[in-house]
Amino acid sequence: MLVLDLQGQRQPRTVSISKPQDHLELVNYQIVRFKLPQKNQPGTLAGQLTPGFRFTFRYRPPNQIIKGVSREMSHVELFGAVNNSQSGVSLERIDTGDDFFVKYRPADAGKTYYVTMDVPARSLISVGNQFRANGRIAFLTEKETAINTSRIVPLMIGQDIKAGPYSFEILELRKPTFGGDALELVLKPDQFTRDNNDNILHINFFDQTGKTIRTKSKGSIGTEKFEKVVYSLNINPQKVVTEITHLKEKSYFMVPFEIKGGFELKVRN
Repeated sequence: MLVLDLQGQRQPRTVSISKPQDHLELVNYQIVRFKLPQKNQPGTLAGQLTPGFRFTFRYRPPNQIIKGVSREMSHVELFGAVNNSQSGVSLERIDTGDDFFVKYRPADAGKTYYVTMDVPARSLISVGNQFRANGRIAFLTEKETAINTSRIVPLMIGQDIKAGPYSFEILELRKPTFGGDALELVLKPDQFTRDNNDNILHINFFDQTGKTIRTKSKGSIGTEKFEKVVYSLNINPQKVVTEITHLKEKSYFMVPFEIKGGFELKVRN
């Protein structure tokens, strides 16, 4: 089998963008296959995996708390070798469009962040086996937050929970399949909440006496559209108060990157 081995060298009213800070450290790059985030490129079938580069960066922000990354505000350009002459290898830009992924993962208690960027490169021509990539990652930081609290509501299917501009409907109340918690709560956000889900930083629940309910987020169902969100509670209260901490303003800063590298073909039996 032939394997490519590339061990590498409604929105808030205010959005502010600051200057680049420090730099991204390239940890690894490799060729992978992935589904495009929105649509397949021309010439591919729906749901077909697309080959491309996966770049993994490490970032240590200077006194910043990172709340996310923005694919829409990030950017990447990819150049591949197309000619190997006496004058050297010529690099030409490869059309990747806007169909790239970017995601992040915190580590070391928020002191370090790992950023992964998947860039489609179906037309990559490996004459000279060289390429270059440059662009920027847009990081979202916590600029100003607000806390909104709901009224006391009965914990029952069909009940609406509204805290400030955010609203959820209780869809399910069930016993968790795993773990020792007493209740699993499935919520359906309204359209505004779905559109602004990346502004929500924390959701906490209290019983009607004001005592904190230990809560675990179990992720969302229908991730791309944020259609449902699931929480696990350590008790099964009759009534709850919901507290939502969210961003009032979005603040971004851009960190640029430039990668110059190459790869070789290795045959594995």
